[in-house]
Amino acid sequence: MEIDYIPLLSESVDWDSVADTEFEAWDSVSDLIQIGPRSRFSATLAEYYLFGQYAGEVLNGGHSQLVHNSLVRKQDFYLLAEGFSRMAVRVGAPEFAGIASRFLQWIEANPFELHSQTGFEGGRAEELILLDQEFSELDANLSSVLETLLRSAQDEQERRFLESCLERGDAWRGDLYAASAIWIKRSNLIRTVSSEEYRDLVESLKKGIP
Repeated sequence: MEIDYIPLLSESVDWDSVADTEFEAWDSVSDLIQIGPRSRFSATLAEYYLFGQYAGEVLNGGHSQLVHNSLVRKQDFYLLAEGFSRMAVRVGAPEFAGIASRFLQWIEANPFELHSQTGFEGGRAEELILLDQEFSELDANLSSVLETLLRSAQDEQERRFLESCLERGDAWRGDLYAASAIWIKRSNLIRTVSSEEYRDLVESLKKGIP
């Protein structure tokens, strides 16, 4: 059976802290995807995972670090970038898809430079550094997206969270994460489960039980 929801324990779901709940949601999907075959998960969950992976690694260590880690994981660059792009469109930030597209163009044009990319340790292609800068600048300038989300806020929790992000308050971890946090809250993908239900799901993935 396809897994088309994000299982979280009740103590991990607190919409008074939208950003923290979104972090817990991605962490849950990441843990489960590492255990079970990708085919068990819906396309939306797989893309949500790739979105967080791409954005997190680029903001942390740049596209060069993303190249390095993807090679270590033997991960398909195209699936990674395309998954990220689809989710960026979903959360209301399609501009990021253009960056991912140019990342793939660099991958295609520079096959012999891939293994020299190390990110933090200094192996960073100039073209990828420029993509990093564009990504970071865009991530800090999506106020129009957040303002649109604020105008359609569905409750006080969303309103407080978005206002804090627009003011660069404690809740802000980047505009892209803010938009994705609202998306996950409105998606109804999160399902509260008991510790026993979560354990059973993990065991079924380990055993390859459909």
